[in-house]
Amino acid sequence: MKKIYSVILISILITSQLFAQSSGKLVTKKQQKKLQELTSTFQRKAIENRKKAFKLAKINNWDTLTISKTGKIRSLQGVYKNGRPKYYTTFNNSTAAGTARTNSFYQNGSLGLNLNGSSSNMDGKMGIWDGGLVRINHQELINRVVIKDDAATLDEHATHVAGTMIAKGVNPDAKGMAWGAKKLQAYDFNTDIPEMTAAADKLLISNHSYGTDAGWMYNDIEGANRWEWLSTVGQNEDANFGIYNEDASNMDEICYNAPYYLPVLAAGNTRSVNGPAVGEPYYAFDNNTQSVQLVGNRPEGMSSNDGFDILTGSTCSKNTLAVGAVNGLPDGSSGSSDIVISDFSSWGPTDDGRIKPDLVGNGVDVKSCSEVSNTSYATLSGTSMASPSVSGSLLLLQEYYATLNNGNFMQASTLKGLALHTTDEAGLNPGPDYIFGWGLLNMERAGNLIKNNGKSTYIVEKNLSNGASFSKTFTSSLTEPVKITICWTDYKAELLIPSLNNRKPSLVNDLDIRLVESGSTYLPWKLNPVKPADAATKGDNIVDNVEQIDTDEQPIGNKTFTLTISHKGRLFNNSQNYSLIISGIKVGSLPLELVRFSASQHNNASHLKWQTLSEQNTSRFEIQRSTDGVNFITIGTKTAAGNSSIVKDYFYNDLSPLFGVNYYHIKTFDVDGTFYTSSVKTVDFSLDAKNSISIYPNPVKEELNITYNQKVNKAFGIVLYDAGGKKLKSVENIKTQNFKINVGTLPNGIYFIEIKDNNSKSVGVKKFIKE
Repeated sequence: MKKIYSVILISILITSQLFAQSSGKLVTKKQQKKLQELTSTFQRKAIENRKKAFKLAKINNWDTLTISKTGKIRSLQGVYKNGRPKYYTTFNNSTAAGTARTNSFYQNGSLGLNLNGSSSNMDGKMGIWDGGLVRINHQELINRVVIKDDAATLDEHATHVAGTMIAKGVNPDAKGMAWGAKKLQAYDFNTDIPEMTAAADKLLISNHSYGTDAGWMYNDIEGANRWEWLSTVGQNEDANFGIYNEDASNMDEICYNAPYYLPVLAAGNTRSVNGPAVGEPYYAFDNNTQSVQLVGNRPEGMSSNDGFDILTGSTCSKNTLAVGAVNGLPDGSSGSSDIVISDFSSWGPTDDGRIKPDLVGNGVDVKSCSEVSNTSYATLSGTSMASPSVSGSLLLLQEYYATLNNGNFMQASTLKGLALHTTDEAGLNPGPDYIFGWGLLNMERAGNLIKNNGKSTYIVEKNLSNGASFSKTFTSSLTEPVKITICWTDYKAELLIPSLNNRKPSLVNDLDIRLVESGSTYLPWKLNPVKPADAATKGDNIVDNVEQIDTDEQPIGNKTFTLTISHKGRLFNNSQNYSLIISGIKVGSLPLELVRFSASQHNNASHLKWQTLSEQNTSRFEIQRSTDGVNFITIGTKTAAGNSSIVKDYFYNDLSPLFGVNYYHIKTFDVDGTFYTSSVKTVDFSLDAKNSISIYPNPVKEELNITYNQKVNKAFGIVLYDAGGKKLKSVENIKTQNFKINVGTLPNGIYFIEIKDNNSKSVGVKKFIKE
């Protein structure tokens, strides 16, 4: 009997208040507005597509939710443009912490720290989307997981993944990576894209141990026991492998508008799903009957999903971190031969040849929480187990960075670039490959780079304007070779017409790094998707939004290197933020540079803040303002420390900003008159015309107050929905900013209020709880 479940229409809370760092917000007002717009768009598309899918499921007898004998969840999410059903499927700890050297952050660890995610500014900064409900009362998780949607069915996969991220270690073998973290934000994966968009302004990291199937799938539900080919009958390879599709594009768009947010994705377990033997029967989707039908016996030449180019969906995005799975190494790697890929972990490349997966973590025989009881555990394998070991670990890098930088966090591109810069070499050849990505996560090495920032390493977030370039000269270290990584959050690419292995790059803004020493030019790593097994070479990389140069030399100190960063073509939006990481620098050879400069509005003033890593013979800072971004005048000065080897913070308040957009930069002067100019930041004192909604109290018992924070020139309307999307009530022709609605007769539960303008266009949605 087929399992048909009712459609659950999950509307999304659009928050009007930003979650802020101790010294600034995770997103700007412009980014927040864009995220709100995207939330509404993604929500509408997800609901419409899911409605369509469930309607077709009743007609065509499609499964809507199945759980295999091994616990693998397969859930109907929508319909592809070609009419086929789209499913999400789940991919089936102390060793994990040792493999990635995450334990170096713990008390008595090699870094001399005592970090585990428990700092108060880390609460609620990490999320999980998975196949069902986390057992929140498990002894490893109790009072530390917040259920954010209406997931109702306890799920082993979700519970196991959450445990790998944050289990507190009642059973030491199951201790999570960030075992002190609180308020893990937990969702099921239904309508994940709109939910991620709504939450992206508050999160630093989220884990996604699921994806979409392609190629072969073995169906063991209710006695089917058959191999199904998920591609078009007659094709020997599934075009959905490696393609930059809507799933990838949506991920990239969310990340572009939430620059501190890094989704961590399981690469998939497709390499062990190989289909029937040649000559054995197989089934496939029939476009005429809209159902799975017997095709015949498998012919020679069909792909077995057992090699390169088997990544799907979101894992082909540019701005996320895709994680493959390797065997555990309790004491970490001592050489590339120690790192062994699992027999199931999916390999890249993407169709355009990008380096995916990004890196690897332990995903074999991982012990973590089980949903069976509050004291039960399970040992599972899969990239689903590798990605939470990485996501939980990366939270500790943000925690450490914040402790050294006055509560400021790294942008996602910095966190990702740092992780890829410091991996353990893996694979048969130097450099990245399509099996291990950049290598095995090494938290100890990444932590040391943060510790030595401004001394022997250089971690900075910068902006490259259209037509501009950036250069930096430094002296090499005596103890390690020079290594440089740049990483940037790229704008979403145009969707391509589905075809097999379309090599058109999905890169929008193509940045380039070049390193010169004594007339020799060093180029970044690159791979060839046409020959995916070949070793990486060095040349002009035109596909990746991560570029890395490794001098491949034994340390030879006191060499003078000049780094140049430039770009090809015209930059989308006329500029591109990027993160730069350099290691192998001689201590004291870095010239002064502002590593962080921010400008924000506080009441009627502009609050400027900047930070230096070290200062040598620095005289003063001039604060300059402009109304056009071209012609600047000095509005104030600050005396510099002169000579300093520690992080220094500076502040300035412009108490008389001009109406409209104010442009600011900082001009830094050395004692000899040499000066350096910072990037430009803006503060907008134009009238705020943004539509916004406020509701209170929430939770509510009787009367809900609604405020439409926009001057009301025309009437608007309010629509009340239940959690399933059913319209319960509507009020039209409202002409006041403040309105009340009685909800006392409603059953307790989750509801949504939507405001529509006089043209019935949605302005926004607010979620509330009736108690």
